Amino acid sequence: MLVLALVVGLLGTVGTVPGGDQPEAGTPPSLGDDVILVYRGGARIEAMLIETTETEIVVDVAGLEIRVRRSDVQELIRLPPVEERFRQRRALLADDAVDARLDLAQWAIDRGLYAEAVREVEAVTQREPRNSRAQRMFATVRELIKLRAEEAKRRAERAEAGEDETEDGERRSERRPPPERIVDFPLLTREQINLMKVYEIDLRDPPRVRIDRETVQELLNRYAGHPLLPTTAQGKRAFLAKDSLEILDVMFRIRARDLYPEVRVLGNPRSMERFRTWVNSGWLVNACATPRCHGGVEAGRLILYNRARGSEQAAYTNFLILDRYRTETGQPLLDYQEPARSLVLEMGLQREEAIVPHPDVPGWRPIFPSRRSLNFQRSVEWISGMYEPRPDYPIEYEPPTPETVRTEPVGQSRSNQ
Repeated sequence: MLVLALVVGLLGTVGTVPGGDQPEAGTPPSLGDDVILVYRGGARIEAMLIETTETEIVVDVAGLEIRVRRSDVQELIRLPPVEERFRQRRALLADDAVDARLDLAQWAIDRGLYAEAVREVEAVTQREPRNSRAQRMFATVRELIKLRAEEAKRRAERAEAGEDETEDGERRSERRPPPERIVDFPLLTREQINLMKVYEIDLRDPPRVRIDRETVQELLNRYAGHPLLPTTAQGKRAFLAKDSLEILDVMFRIRARDLYPEVRVLGNPRSMERFRTWVNSGWLVNACATPRCHGGVEAGRLILYNRARGSEQAAYTNFLILDRYRTETGQPLLDYQEPARSLVLEMGLQREEAIVPHPDVPGWRPIFPSRRSLNFQRSVEWISGMYEPRPDYPIEYEPPTPETVRTEPVGQSRSNQ
């Protein structure tokens, strides 16, 4: 119930279904459906149903995987199809509500309703031709439509050639046993994630931070005599009254790394927020971290976390794995000097275009149609924006390996173990 309290605190208790969505009465939800979770205490949360067992319900709330005891749940209500929910939301908006219509367009993009998103964005640009947000959104959805069309064309060509495929791209004649999913994937702790955030802060564009008075006093005590710190009683009082970001600037200059864990970062540094949204949620988990690929044990040493992809635990854990991974020849996956040459991007290109192509394995498909694709360009922008020089996080973390993880067949209920 602590997790529930945190989620309700962040998202708010929902008295009615958000955004005008009206539930479908009497329709039991299936895995993958958007639902309203009604708790016995009265809280109502919109989520996506991930898994159900005899004792618990697992849902995704804003990218955070939450496990709830069935005894705490009063009702689980299936929401209508996403197209109908879009119409409900649109009906509540005035035509001149530009920001709200762009918010709705983003909502539609996130759920794959590209045609609906285009209509909203085009309507906004007719009213405000120089609206930069609408221009960026239009470029994004246009690229997504192009990617969807290319994927449909590839599937049609394979079908015409008689290459019947399973859902993950594997030819039925070559079908292997069901893939295994990893149980108890080692994830970073909140404290480790917070420490990584501190190391990634760019003071030119920082997130909110909080440093307690006790920590500032400890800084004055441990580093007494440093030229950046006051020595007089009056100077110390003035220093204690400084803003947290001013204190953090001094801590960075002094390199008071022993006190970094005491800095609380509220939000994400811009570079890590880009990784979380553009990369981890955008393509890494969907394309690289499936059970058949690097989300399981079939692809060798590089194993990524493929659940709750929008959560901080998923994003920071996967980033640390990518950042520290080295190939058998000692090459890193991320090239901070020449981001476009990063192996993690090269191996996502079509083989004929890649300098270092992805190994030829069953079911593999390119992630990026070309270096001009939106996801490729965004990924280059993300790597280019990472803090330099790169820090060496003082974090002990052993990534999973095929020898150390425990697995179970995909689709097996944990209650049957």
